[in-house]
Amino acid sequence: MGWVERRWKQVVFVGALSTIVVSTIAVAAPAVAGPKVPGIDVSTYQGRIDWRAVATTPVRFAVLRATLGNHYRDGRYARNVAGAQRNGLTVGAYHYAKPGPARRDPRVEADHFLDVIGLRAGDVIPVLDIEETGGLDPRQLRTWASAWLERVHERTGVRAMIYSGNSFWHGSMRNTASLAKRDHPLWVAHWYVGAPDVPGRRWGGRGYTIWQWSASGRIAGIEGPVDRDWMKGNLSRGTVASIAVRPAEKGVVTGDRLACGGGKTSCARLGNPGDPIVLRAVPEGGARFIRWTGDCEPAGEVPTCVVTALGDTVVSAVFGRPSEVAVPDARTIPEAPGSSNATSRSGSPSTPTQEPSPAPAPAPAPAPELTTAPEPTSTPEPTPIPELMSVPETEPRSPEGDGDGTRFTWSRERVKSSIGGSYRWERRGAASISFSFRGGSVTLFTVEGRRMGRARLSVDGEPVKVIDGYARRFRAGVRHRFTGLGGGPHRLTITPLGSNRRGATDRRVTVDALRWGGRLRADPEPESVSWARVHDPSASEGGYVVSDAPGAQASLRFSGTSLTLLTLRGPARGQAEIVVDGRSVRTIDLYAPEHGFASVRVASGLAEGPHTAKVVVLGTRHRASEGSGVAIDRWVVTYRPERGRGANAGALLLG
Repeated sequence: MGWVERRWKQVVFVGALSTIVVSTIAVAAPAVAGPKVPGIDVSTYQGRIDWRAVATTPVRFAVLRATLGNHYRDGRYARNVAGAQRNGLTVGAYHYAKPGPARRDPRVEADHFLDVIGLRAGDVIPVLDIEETGGLDPRQLRTWASAWLERVHERTGVRAMIYSGNSFWHGSMRNTASLAKRDHPLWVAHWYVGAPDVPGRRWGGRGYTIWQWSASGRIAGIEGPVDRDWMKGNLSRGTVASIAVRPAEKGVVTGDRLACGGGKTSCARLGNPGDPIVLRAVPEGGARFIRWTGDCEPAGEVPTCVVTALGDTVVSAVFGRPSEVAVPDARTIPEAPGSSNATSRSGSPSTPTQEPSPAPAPAPAPAPELTTAPEPTSTPEPTPIPELMSVPETEPRSPEGDGDGTRFTWSRERVKSSIGGSYRWERRGAASISFSFRGGSVTLFTVEGRRMGRARLSVDGEPVKVIDGYARRFRAGVRHRFTGLGGGPHRLTITPLGSNRRGATDRRVTVDALRWGGRLRADPEPESVSWARVHDPSASEGGYVVSDAPGAQASLRFSGTSLTLLTLRGPARGQAEIVVDGRSVRTIDLYAPEHGFASVRVASGLAEGPHTAKVVVLGTRHRASEGSGVAIDRWVVTYRPERGRGANAGALLLG
């Protein structure tokens, strides 16, 4: 790259001895542990390249200089791309940065680069080659690089790779790991050593994606020295992934940068390898979602699917009218541990759907798993609770609403080192928490550690980032800053993905504090909170919510004389506390050997007027239970009848 170009020119002018030394040194390829792919990077300085000869060597990919600064285009870029691709090599492009103080300079350079390369799936992840400061200090240079990278992500959905060496990064960038924490891959330049010294504290613990191990390699088809590279893993780990949705009738599949079907035509996008992509199947016109196909097939009938972007990912969904859907007999379906094989209110079997897993997994999975929560503790055999009863067939049902007063909270962990002395957390995929703020920027503070997982952050409904809270050591106050939002009101939403990286012990997603308008909010009041929603045809309007995070709450303000809670029992259910008007009235245990809906009499004989009821997740369980989840379907309020009429009941759904 840039260093190599200047070095080659220097060799020409130093004299014959230097030229002979460089041209006769045989640099052996370092022994790299694990799978790897050999490659090269070139520019116009390599002159005319015989790509047919290059393809006869072990080289499998080539990264080509495309642009430099605001206007320059490498004179051999187009020919190099065509020649390399014609001979079966995977190609990529890099931009040689010329930083400057002008405000729009990084965006102009990024646009110039993208306009030249026409990024496609299967290309090596695009690269920012930053080797000059342009007179900027380290803080200004970090800001410049961040703006360039953000512009590339804004236009393509791909987080570009950074090329640099140890000396430049330690000095001119002050060895920052901030860009590593934003999940930008690293291409490290460290020549003639057995293993590279990776800057940015080993790139935030992530290591390198490509290592440029030599600047004086010899490859058939290229005259003179050429840079030699190793890509860690296989080509799919260092190339742009694609996610494609096949349009389906009667519904839409939506996700970050995707909305396909029902007249919406955003049916494909690019992404970084390994990114979790959350997709949702949304029926239209009275239809219902039936199942996923393609790479989302393991998610089955759950309307939310999480796929891992790697290579070419193709998904679709099947929708149909209610009369078109045949519900199989539940007795013929093998029951997985912890599945929700519930009996419908009318007594007919229904098809269960797996809940998002509360437990850690070694790697992100394309669909939620069923395992047990890590922290619940066993408790002695509880006494039977007479208020748990089967649900009568005549129980009223009403259309789905927006919650009808139901409010949720996440769990809270008290830790002195956190900003406000505690942080909020949840682990299950499809839960969410949202905060309202005003102004052009906002900073979210989270917690990282071994128990943390992944989450998607959205601003005003648009996904802006996927964060991974895993770290070997616990640390509070981890910053995620978003700028350029414009004045006025905005909404920040955090959605757990229910996934984590290998080595994590849980999937927690945390909120430590927020800053906006120049003020730090140590414990901001959320605008809205939800537990994880699970699709189940037997539940009210097709779904219920669930949490197993100790201390998480669901509360309802109501006016009536009695209140009943519709919930679920099963082999993976836990225990909860019932609180009415601030007084604890009982602890319920939802464990049962078989799945089924049940009704809990929360309170009766209440005086007229407003009341508040809470369900508090305890995180404990029966010794035979496989988990500690507490599920809520709906509330049923009974209020004093009018003169001459019978008692009235209303069903309040969770939305």
